[in-house]
Amino acid sequence: MSNLSKLLSLLSLTAACYSISAQAIIVEDIDAEIQAVSQHYSAPLIRQTTAEQLKEETVLSRSKPKPALHDYEDIISTSNIFNVELSPDGQWLSYFEKSGVDNRQVISLWVYNINNKQARKLFTTKRLQETLWTIDSQSLFLDTGKNIAVINLKDNAAPHVLFQKDSRHHEEMLLVDYFHRDSVLINRWDKKIKHYQVTRYNSQGKSEIVYQTDKRFMKFGLNHLGQPAFMMRPNEAENNKGERLIFDISGHKEKLIWQCDWLDKCRVLYFDNIAQKLWLKSNKDSDFYRLVQVDINSKKLTALHSDPLNRADHYNAVLEFDKKQRALKAPLVSYRGDYKINYATDKRLQSHLDAIENKLGTTSFNISTEISADITKQPWLIVDHDNKRSSVTYYLYQPQTGVFTKPLQQMIAKANVDKKLLSATETAKKFAINYRSRDGFLINGYLTLPLGVDISKAPMVTNVHGGPWSRVDDSYKRWTQILANRGYIVFEPNFRSSTGFGKTYLASTAGEHGNGRIQQDIIDGVHFLLKHNIGDKDRMAVIGHSFGAYSVLAALAFNPELFQVGFAGAAPHDIGRSTKLYYRFAKLTNKPAREYFMKNLVVDWDDKQAMAEHYKRSPAANAGKITKPLVMWAGKNDRRVFIADVKNYALTVEEMDKKVSLFVDPKAMHSPSSKIGIYAYQYLLEKSLADNIGGAIKPIDPIKDKKLYRFLKKNMAIDHNKLL
Repeated sequence: MSNLSKLLSLLSLTAACYSISAQAIIVEDIDAEIQAVSQHYSAPLIRQTTAEQLKEETVLSRSKPKPALHDYEDIISTSNIFNVELSPDGQWLSYFEKSGVDNRQVISLWVYNINNKQARKLFTTKRLQETLWTIDSQSLFLDTGKNIAVINLKDNAAPHVLFQKDSRHHEEMLLVDYFHRDSVLINRWDKKIKHYQVTRYNSQGKSEIVYQTDKRFMKFGLNHLGQPAFMMRPNEAENNKGERLIFDISGHKEKLIWQCDWLDKCRVLYFDNIAQKLWLKSNKDSDFYRLVQVDINSKKLTALHSDPLNRADHYNAVLEFDKKQRALKAPLVSYRGDYKINYATDKRLQSHLDAIENKLGTTSFNISTEISADITKQPWLIVDHDNKRSSVTYYLYQPQTGVFTKPLQQMIAKANVDKKLLSATETAKKFAINYRSRDGFLINGYLTLPLGVDISKAPMVTNVHGGPWSRVDDSYKRWTQILANRGYIVFEPNFRSSTGFGKTYLASTAGEHGNGRIQQDIIDGVHFLLKHNIGDKDRMAVIGHSFGAYSVLAALAFNPELFQVGFAGAAPHDIGRSTKLYYRFAKLTNKPAREYFMKNLVVDWDDKQAMAEHYKRSPAANAGKITKPLVMWAGKNDRRVFIADVKNYALTVEEMDKKVSLFVDPKAMHSPSSKIGIYAYQYLLEKSLADNIGGAIKPIDPIKDKKLYRFLKKNMAIDHNKLL
């Protein structure tokens, strides 16, 4: 047995042990010989969803009035105000406001004075990606996608462009300079000497090179004196194993101080180069990402906080920094397992956390405030992400007085006066479920039940997320609400390979694509729901985009008796081939490629035998097994799943006399981006489902909806399902 096979066997064993016993084995270090280091972790405290819990939710959903069918635009509408940020002095809020339609849409940058309650527009542009406040709260640095600029609040002048970005070399704003109150640090590429330069820019546009290197880096940080302290970069040596290397850069020569391996997306929070203390978000010596401190001299790692439920990776933290003691603390931390949960690690903050949760009636919120020695002495921006509404709500909380305000309420109402943003009474409830896979692993997923219908007789749509290294969470999702509004139960599984639930969850099904455990996790969830009278077994559909679409093709090939139709957007038919091509494209365009990661978790594309075995389990090799209608969408300019591959698969299925349709959006890349493209995508999805499992649909009128109808007719490449 190969070293990799031994690793995967151990992880597979872990997958079963992890969820059904008090202890589990996990592989920590992978080197040339791949040594397995056994360690023990407690079993998750989360349990399988019970029949009583599901029954309670079905009774509740049926008791609600059945909603009218909403227009596409009502459901996909989001607030025109977004990217709200609090200034370091707590006196201003900056925010973006979008306006216009389709290709004439623009974004404006606004600031709101919290004291006099006045808003002021600073400027308008076609693109705006990011802003950074200076510590003195007098200026904003801007990334427009094409250039980096700065604007001063007092001048009432247009932004001053500092330089045009070189996207190939990832020029970007890095961080606010806490030691120069009117400055930020920016990564620039000097094409003459071929070096990356960390450059300090002040609000007047003056610049100073702080550090330079000829190697690409991922993270840069200063120490408590404002001096370069650390840099993290990918290991780009030949035959590297995807490591992330952390260097002490305070001396004349870089010194390697810590390494994060290929399953660790570690993040450096702070490095004290004098005391040799490193603060990280890492899963070293643990199944889960957690906050840790490392003594570089002794190599001792101390866990600062991990999920009390032993279910989820660390999600976010509000930080305090004691400059005298050079100590970083995280008095507020959060985890996103089934739901987002916030914890006060410092007892003095528990009353504040309780007050916020009582005010909002939810735990799904973010807290944002400036890093300081004591965060209770400054205002907090609270962003309420409750999934019952289509838009977020912004609060300002004053810890010293306990006062809540809604500072942007009037601005948000004015900006959205012509939009319909769905309220809590118009949306279907989305809730977490947990079920056992056939090998005993506890799988997370989310269920959304349509209102006012008999759930046991309702059609069900299994919506598979992309990635596969991503996840579904409890937040509001437009596409989910559209389907629920049309009368569909929506099941969204977090199959193994999903992120956020630890590295066993992520890696224990490595290579198990196509007809393997990843697909089985999805199918097991469907059977779990049917067993508990959720959905009509004769009215089932499977849909997905990107990797989710790959699973659609697999479901129709390997479980043709279960689903009546499949809808696949940007579908790879051979995930081994797709990862190989994407890696080559990423390398060509100087983007992070994560070769070792993909080769271990998908397939080693340089191993002909492994590729051949992987292909045998793929939808590409089993297209002839499809018996149910398949509808495919593709972006003509897709750089992840190439249009030639999608067309080839569709034509292959067509030659087998299968009911297949293919729509090609002429301007889209990996996903539809224009409004008409989004409407076309949604119509094709709704029509596919309505024709095959009987849900409601908002029909289009060839006269009234002439533009959309022509767009659909013109770009439908294959249509054996008679969607038009």
